[in-house]
Amino acid sequence: MAIENGEEWQKWLKVVEKVRWSKNPKDRTFEYSLQQVIDDKERVLEIIKKERDELGKVIKLKPGVEKFFKNKIKNIKYILATEDFDNQIDIKLAKFGMRNKFDLITTSGDVGVMKPDLGYFRPAWEKFGLDQRKCLYVGDDYEKDCRLGVETGGKAVVFGKDIQDMGKLFGFINEKEWFQEEFESHWG
Repeated sequence: MAIENGEEWQKWLKVVEKVRWSKNPKDRTFEYSLQQVIDDKERVLEIIKKERDELGKVIKLKPGVEKFFKNKIKNIKYILATEDFDNQIDIKLAKFGMRNKFDLITTSGDVGVMKPDLGYFRPAWEKFGLDQRKCLYVGDDYEKDCRLGVETGGKAVVFGKDIQDMGKLFGFINEKEWFQEEFESHWG
């Protein structure tokens, strides 16, 4: 039932490459790309179900994430801004029991565009009355996750570059001069 490595696979890869940088979230869904190659709607739905089941089996947390959430700091808002589609993020959050760890979750479906876009941050700024300059943006891709936040005056930490273990995030930022000067009084 899956797409096998052959002509169908090659066509699907071309569709994925074509829509890779689309700002329209619907263009970037697995369902959309499959529908461009496969006419049989039932087969498309079966492939999607199989992909979701597989995602639930193979997805893993980045190092230190559980420790990070065990040591949540009072008065800090934890916002997840993700390009994942609702069904993907639901699978991930359910597997690790993390839905209640965030004060707000914004997805590409909520925002209507892909990253980078300030639409991922505005709901948090507005809902919690956050000063953009007092926000810390943590992501694994500076360009997509952090650059716009930094351009509005915030600070960034890039997972995989600045830190390798999310459990060490607060230790890392405590050592930064900018944290001492700008953030400590706000977060303390």
